[in-house]
Amino acid sequence: MLDLGRTFLQSVDRSANTTALVDGSVRLTWGEWARAIGGVQRGLAALGLRHGDHVLSVLQNRYEAATLHWACQFSGLVMTPLNWRAKPEEIDYVLRDSEARLLVFEAASEESLESSVLGKTVTRMAVGTVRSEAPRFDDLLKERRDPTPLARAEDLSLMLYTSGTTGAPKGVPRRQRTERVAALAHVAQNRYLTVALLATGMSFWWALVLTPLLMAVLGFVTERGLIQRVFHSKDRHTLTLLLTFGVAVVLEDALKIAFGANPLRLEAPISGATEMLGLFFPNYRLFVMLFGGGAHRWGMAAGLSHLAGGHRSSGRI
Repeated sequence: MLDLGRTFLQSVDRSANTTALVDGSVRLTWGEWARAIGGVQRGLAALGLRHGDHVLSVLQNRYEAATLHWACQFSGLVMTPLNWRAKPEEIDYVLRDSEARLLVFEAASEESLESSVLGKTVTRMAVGTVRSEAPRFDDLLKERRDPTPLARAEDLSLMLYTSGTTGAPKGVPRRQRTERVAALAHVAQNRYLTVALLATGMSFWWALVLTPLLMAVLGFVTERGLIQRVFHSKDRHTLTLLLTFGVAVVLEDALKIAFGANPLRLEAPISGATEMLGLFFPNYRLFVMLFGGGAHRWGMAAGLSHLAGGHRSSGRI
């Protein structure tokens, strides 16, 4: 299975001159973004970061955060994101637990960082305008280079920390192969099935409504049919993930063969964006995530309810 760096380069080879990223006035094609990522990758290596090192970011949703993420994927570094509203003690905890060697911050998180004890003991890098005299992330973006994939599919991609509601937060590692499969499943569920319906001549809104309903049926069949009648396994959550991702990957490849990698280019029918918790989400994407994700989750939950004899005490699956 491909690592994330080589997966990214596939998009560059396929759509080098297509817009890949938009953040305010920043608009980059896949080719331009790749060279920005390569420059950051080179800069991280110059800081002495090596394969397997953790990079802690305390950033909002912005161009620099996405570029740092991908530079880490190419380098085999472990991206460790933390909410930009994190308190000083939370920053200290994650620094201690992850043993991160670099901390990247911005003005919104600078105050907490200044009160952090361990934050003063690691290499720091600032994004945007801050009071600190820490090295600037923008300096890494100035020198554009082609990125070099140095990671393997089995390397760690991310370390995500839980909310810690029942104790200390726990770092949840995710490998590059896991992230790639999850991304493929997302594409298959939220794009290619809709495109397949559109290719039949169906109107956009009918396709948008039917896509999550079909994914709900897929989830129900996966849970009630394959897991119950074929595997007879008690480890239903793991099988849910494996089978759902597996079916999604097969579906994606089948639709690519039938309709091409980029069969239709559509303008988002719902314009504008919504700010939530300091982040901006396109309204169209929110609609798809809430409506589509809810329907698919309902389908899987219905299947699990049947497996459990019709009793389901919580909505967790």
